Amino acid sequence: ASLALRPLWWVSLIIFLPLISAAGAPTSTASATDINSLGTGFNLITTFLNAITEDVGVNILGGIWFILVAVMMLRGRTFHAGFAWSGIAIGMIYILSSGELFGLPIFAGGNPIPTFVSIAGPLWLLATGLLAVRRSSKV
Repeated sequence: ASLALRPLWWVSLIIFLPLISAAGAPTSTASATDINSLGTGFNLITTFLNAITEDVGVNILGGIWFILVAVMMLRGRTFHAGFAWSGIAIGMIYILSSGELFGLPIFAGGNPIPTFVSIAGPLWLLATGLLAVRRSSKV
């Protein structure tokens, strides 16, 4: 989901950065207010796009995806239930780490839990894939 929004972020960089540079050039007739307005507009757009791509695209949708995969693992008999429950925990932490988007600083800045889960999530997916391949080759 975040990949679809990344081009908007790059377009804002491509449009605003040259405008800010041109306005700040020594030969420019732009006032300090114009330069500040451009900088503020750029910061607003990139902050919004960063929040959407990271919090919504990665944390919320990614967390939901982790939970759905883990629930499917619980329904089947291929994986150990503890492995599936760890996937549910990872998904929940992904979702909770986007709480600052809604004014809930649960796992906000400097907390090691989101950092740990961003490492544990891909490792969990790797282990899931390897176990699935291993189990399917035994059949």
